Amino acid sequence: MYMILSQNLSQNYDLSARVQTSLADKLMDNTSANNLQDDFWAMVTCFCGNEAVLCTSWTNTNPGRRFWSFAQSVPNCGFFLWFDPPMCVCSRAIIPGLLTSRNQLQERLNTMAFANRRLKIWLICSWFLFIVNVLHVILYVMYAR
Repeated sequence: MYMILSQNLSQNYDLSARVQTSLADKLMDNTSANNLQDDFWAMVTCFCGNEAVLCTSWTNTNPGRRFWSFAQSVPNCGFFLWFDPPMCVCSRAIIPGLLTSRNQLQERLNTMAFANRRLKIWLICSWFLFIVNVLHVILYVMYAR
């Protein structure tokens, strides 16, 4: 197991070096950012030759940091490669708090949107009943004579 893991890690570092070298060469060629990004996305494959998937980490140690991972669930070849550079300590400390407050605000928004829909239904029903009542009074006055 250790031998396979160390082999996968060394392959991962070799792949990382190849990707970085390839990117550096492309930057030196003055290619546009879009072409560079398209080329980078197309070149990443996992150890078994399948196309890797770009995922996002939402752990407290790497919040929002993207990484390449194995695309299929079984069998897993152990491929892992960071897409984004490491974040500074300040960002790692601030982002979880921002995510928590964002989630709280989203929950509040959902609650208020539900209450807003319920109030709109009550408003429509009350207007409908008001119009029915006014028509009832008009018809009563017209036919009471």
